[in-house]
Amino acid sequence: YWPVTLASVSREWIVKNIPEGVMPKAEIRLNAAPQDWAQPYLPKESIHGHVTIDRAKVNYLEGFPAFTNMAGTLEFDGERVALEVTKG
Repeated sequence: YWPVTLASVSREWIVKNIPEGVMPKAEIRLNAAPQDWAQPYLPKESIHGHVTIDRAKVNYLEGFPAFTNMAGTLEFDGERVALEVTKG
């Protein structure tokens, strides 16, 4: 479960662009002050995630073919999402 308001830009990208697959391991660190939750975005340094992805379909860049049966890692913070593909 990932709350809609938590790192919403990163969450929106992941939900939209990874419609299939499993995430066997996920680590998320939060360091947010109470006033950060009232902002539309969490500050870059207040969230960091590292997720292992397997058997995924990833629409990485609009107009390009999707990765299928992909495996790799996904890292995100309050501002960016980075994907490293190891298979697919």
